[in-house]
This record gives sequence, structure tokens and C-alpha cells, in this order.
Amino acid sequence: MKLELTKEPVAKAEMLIRSPVGEVFEAFIDPEVTTNFWFTKGSGRLEVGEKVTWKWEMYNVSAEVDVKEIEKNKRILIEWAGYSGSTKVE
Repeated sequence: MKLELTKEPVAKAEMLIRSPVGEVFEAFIDPEVTTNFWFTKGSGRLEVGEKVTWKWEMYNVSAEVDVKEIEKNKRILIEWAGYSGSTKVE
């Protein structure tokens, strides 16, 4: 029996963060802050229409991130290349 996907796979993760919205939002936009908890180097702030590079030096891996949409203090939509096509992260 061959299994076939009928819908695009989606993964959803959530967590409770007890910090002000503006502070958390800025932490993801500004690589100077994001390097404290996620990647080791970022080529620039997230801005709509821009592409930035995130590096994880300990794994010798990087990703080019395409910034699609930003709603201040509410939403960030980015996209990067994956093994089987682009991956959107919101």
C-alpha cells in the first residue's frame, strides 16, 4: 500500500513567554539579541523585502532568510529553502 499526502504538512509549536510583546518582538527582529538564544550570527535586522543570513557556527550551517511580512509587535513571516522546497515560518 502506497501512502500519499492529501494536505501540505504543517507543524505548530507554541510557548508561553513572560515578557512584554515589544521586547519579544525586537528579540526576533534584531540579530544582536537573537544571537543570545538562537543562531550565532545574523547579517542584519529582519525587514520586509530583505534577505538575511543566519549562521549556526557550531554546526557549520547557515540559512538565507527571506523576510516576507512584518506586523510590528504582532507577526513575522519568513521563508527559507528546505530539502523539498521552501519553508515558511510565521
